[in-house]
Amino acid sequence: MDTERAGNSRFFTFLGRVPVVITLFFAMLILSILLNNVLFPSERIALRDKPLPDFDMIQKPGETLQSIRDFGPDGRKVYTKLMVVDMFFPIAYGLFFAGLLSYLLMGLKLSNRLIPWLGLIPGILDISENICFYTLVLSYETGSKTVEYFAAFLTPAKYIIMLIAMIVGTVLAVRNITKRLYARLRR
Repeated sequence: MDTERAGNSRFFTFLGRVPVVITLFFAMLILSILLNNVLFPSERIALRDKPLPDFDMIQKPGETLQSIRDFGPDGRKVYTKLMVVDMFFPIAYGLFFAGLLSYLLMGLKLSNRLIPWLGLIPGILDISENICFYTLVLSYETGSKTVEYFAAFLTPAKYIIMLIAMIVGTVLAVRNITKRLYARLRR
């Protein structure tokens, strides 16, 4: 399907191609496995069973910096190592969800240049959040309240936009399925 019919930019049209969506899915899956299972199982002990700040939806001022301090020197090294890998994961899932939304739009022959951005924005916010946390790890003794507040804003923002993208994606997928079933019944 050409770019004009899809109503998307060439970038999102490229991302919406089936081989690209499948490749991005597997890249996201591999990075997720690396983040959660393979790279750091024994090193998680160094984090002293503390939850990672990236997963705390409601961060209170001072808590993030205190969590990073509580990791101790070994925990901060592990967390820094984890964050290096975690810089690639948002790229993979952001591109995957943008591609999937673009694919679903093209299947419906809908023109909307904004919807694929719903898939990409959480990845951009996640990378920004990771930069904030990395900055806090490097300056854990003094810390920056501004960076901590910004990270506290980015975490729920990324999850809220991701939820909106998933809802929109579900609606588009249901419309695609309904359209195809209706076309089959008409034959």
